[in-house]
Amino acid sequence: MYFSSVESFLQGLKPSCYENRMKLTAAQVYELRVYPQYEDNDEFTLYFCDEGLKQQFLNSIAGKDRTSSEYIKLFGDVLGYPPKATAFFADYQVKRKQNMKEASRYFQSVKVNMLYCGVQFMSHVENIEENTLWLWERYRHNSPLKLKVFYEEEPVQIVVHYRDFDELKYGTEQCAQFLHFKPVYT
Repeated sequence: MYFSSVESFLQGLKPSCYENRMKLTAAQVYELRVYPQYEDNDEFTLYFCDEGLKQQFLNSIAGKDRTSSEYIKLFGDVLGYPPKATAFFADYQVKRKQNMKEASRYFQSVKVNMLYCGVQFMSHVENIEENTLWLWERYRHNSPLKLKVFYEEEPVQIVVHYRDFDELKYGTEQCAQFLHFKPVYT
């Protein structure tokens, strides 16, 4: 069973969720109303499991540039993403500022989308196993992990069952094989 970010948060699996208020159902809005919130912009709100986590996050981002690597990592951390994944995404954002076209080409050549327990993020192909182990240790839920890569513009999805290390190894190898056919830029 795959959870959405909101479902995972409401079940107490995720520490927070970042949601487009316009896409929430009336029932979700009703359930989320009791949680501490931070309205990030006109459309998105960050919901926290408790006031302490909200204050800790707000204190950590105070005075930081929203486009900085440090801010992006802090945002990923509060959303419950693996540290390697937040570092990968933050690095991509920094590279985009320098050369958007080259950064995008590189990112697409090594990126794997991962989804587990409502935690959805992008990983470098080399970090799939480490990110998965981190997720399994942190969330400990018998849910499948979904890996998705794009091969010749088509999505390929690989499912890894909870704590199935053989499937994880195979899935990692498959992602690397699919991405191998794309040029890698450094």
